[in-house]
Amino acid sequence: MSLHTLIRAISTTPFNNYDLAASTGKSESTVRRYRRILAEKALTWAQLEFLRDEELYLALNQPRRGRPLGHMPDLDAVVAELEATGMSLQTWYWRTYGASTEKVISYSHLAAKLKHRRKALKLTMRQHHTPGERVFVDFSGKRPSYVDPLTGERTYAELFVGVLGGSSLLYATAIPSQKVPDFIAAHVSMFNYFGGVPQAIVPDNLKSAVIKPGRDAVIQRSFADMAAHYDALVIPTRPRRPQDKGKVEVGVKIAQDRILAPLRGRTFPSLAELNAAIAELVDALNDRPMRLGPSRREQFETFERAALRPLPATPYVYAEWQTVETVAKDYHVPVYGHFYSVPHTMVGQRLDIRVTTDTVTFFDGRTEVARHPRNDEARKSTARLSHMPENHRLQAERSPDMIRAWAADAGPNIIRFVTEQLDQPHAVRGLKPCETLRDLAEEYGVADVDQAVGDAFQRGVVNVTSVRRALSARQEAAGTGPTTSNRSVRRSRKSDDVA
Repeated sequence: MSLHTLIRAISTTPFNNYDLAASTGKSESTVRRYRRILAEKALTWAQLEFLRDEELYLALNQPRRGRPLGHMPDLDAVVAELEATGMSLQTWYWRTYGASTEKVISYSHLAAKLKHRRKALKLTMRQHHTPGERVFVDFSGKRPSYVDPLTGERTYAELFVGVLGGSSLLYATAIPSQKVPDFIAAHVSMFNYFGGVPQAIVPDNLKSAVIKPGRDAVIQRSFADMAAHYDALVIPTRPRRPQDKGKVEVGVKIAQDRILAPLRGRTFPSLAELNAAIAELVDALNDRPMRLGPSRREQFETFERAALRPLPATPYVYAEWQTVETVAKDYHVPVYGHFYSVPHTMVGQRLDIRVTTDTVTFFDGRTEVARHPRNDEARKSTARLSHMPENHRLQAERSPDMIRAWAADAGPNIIRFVTEQLDQPHAVRGLKPCETLRDLAEEYGVADVDQAVGDAFQRGVVNVTSVRRALSARQEAAGTGPTTSNRSVRRSRKSDDVA
């Protein structure tokens, strides 16, 4: 996670240092240090939001001064003394080293070392969940299924379960697998069901959510992208700590008892019909009064719905992420076999690539540098004139593809003229007339040239000389003509795609 994500989370969310460390992949001490710096310098997210990565780092950090590691005491002796006297480590440390002038180990380092020597009691803490703060998600170990009516083949699905922390409102749906696209689609459906988004998502450490679990957790890139779209943090549970998601652990058991059990013995012909039945049971479960109070739905409507963040204007569109370590000298980057141009100034740099079903977007850090419609033609390329150096751009402007791209937006008669010129057996012979027509369009205007070409087709004499004469005569009859400045302006070309 970037430093921007960490600073935004510290400045705009109520989560503690441990949760932010788990969500951003930073250590607790790092989170604590940046929280202290923000407070001391009285900096707000509004002041820092638009800083580049390097500027943000320099605004919050000073050059490393370094500090030699001090004397390490006998840890076993320290543990024995603390247990015998009941003294806290902090008290022991300052009594032992408070007035010392020698180089000693820091308190935080000593506390971290002792943490691995002690055996903590496994106590159960009763947790209080703030409305609108977290949603806990998990999969059921027991799976529903549906049967193809034509082949009789039974297909098992995964039961996704999400539970809001404040009201315990439960959502469940069957999805084809636990793979990233299906996992993310389940979250999108869940947020639509809630009608809002909590501040954080708490998943288990499955690979679709967490690439690397533990203190320095690494969130799966597409899952993190989805969470960012909904302005939510991802706070994964600690490895082998099911108590961190007790809400959904209980929710999964309830879903197995109140949803999967009633479906036993019923046969569904498709996943859609299976989910229709699950949706009815979910609504009934949420509307049912709880043993110690009102129903989940009533609690949700009473105090949690208003605490949720509003849904974004558009739902999340699934995107895959790739990385190119070095942009090649031809300033084109391969994505699934197709080559896309990026600004030639990016040659030699590292770029991140966001791929959806419709677009391919390139990022330099957090800055978007190029965007193209997706094209899956292998060994083909898509380029923009604006990405090329000047000499390449001037050469590309003379290509048949670029002429066709210009004509596509010019007018029907111009399209007809360009098509006839470039579809002849020797297309190179048609380039010069097309370039001349493009010059006339810049000189007299696209609409007038398109009309003049149409008139030429009606007369049966279609060439650029007749079109130029017709345009000049029309301008003289109207008492106007192309200005000197228009004649002298250098030709500018469109930056449309060339496949």
